[in-house]
Amino acid sequence: MRLSLQGIDHRYLPYSHHCPHSRHPDFIIVHPANGLLVLEVKDWRLESIVLADKAKVELLTSRGIVRESSPLEQARKYMFEVVRTLGRDGQLLFPAGHRFMGRPILPFGFGAVFTNITRKQFNQTNLKEVFAEHLCVFKDEMTEGTDPEEFRSRLWRMVCPRLGEPLSMPQFDRLRALLFPEIRIRQIALPLDEAVRLQHQAAMFALKRRRRSSGPGARSMRCSSTMPNRLAS
Repeated sequence: MRLSLQGIDHRYLPYSHHCPHSRHPDFIIVHPANGLLVLEVKDWRLESIVLADKAKVELLTSRGIVRESSPLEQARKYMFEVVRTLGRDGQLLFPAGHRFMGRPILPFGFGAVFTNITRKQFNQTNLKEVFAEHLCVFKDEMTEGTDPEEFRSRLWRMVCPRLGEPLSMPQFDRLRALLFPEIRIRQIALPLDEAVRLQHQAAMFALKRRRRSSGPGARSMRCSSTMPNRLAS
């Protein structure tokens, strides 16, 4: 999975192990035009799957039979948690009077990634009855030789069609701030730190000019920085 995500270009922003309200999908991928995709990753081997339905999976492990939630069900729940987060915020919803009023302005999707099962192995079982094929990515579809564009297309086919225009950059920044607040803090801190540094340099420059001009008989001068006050904005 890591190799494949490296093939996603700079417009795609993959984040891992973070979701609002202490829920933790393995990956959330966001894109201003394509929307938001939640992926759950499983390293299960085919021979370890004893029984599966659309809600639960029974696995044979060294600890005996273990029951886990279906990865697609997990990813679907995480996705709807994100939708509820946007609904509470209200800024990324279609406005009153729009035919999609109250719905998120970006498309959503979810899927599962199986790192130790190939699509051929999957097709030779009846697992397709519980795991929708188009919502799954398999081991042989994310190797170093995988075409990046083909991989991206496979991922975004998991997302429903867009209902409106792509997100503007302010809207995209709002989405990232809601989903990944620690990313927003880092992004804001850098410009603010730079503004403080520039204002400090301007103040020191003005002070040096004042000292040079303050000899005997020198007239009083009032120096003011012409640097814009970025902190105030």
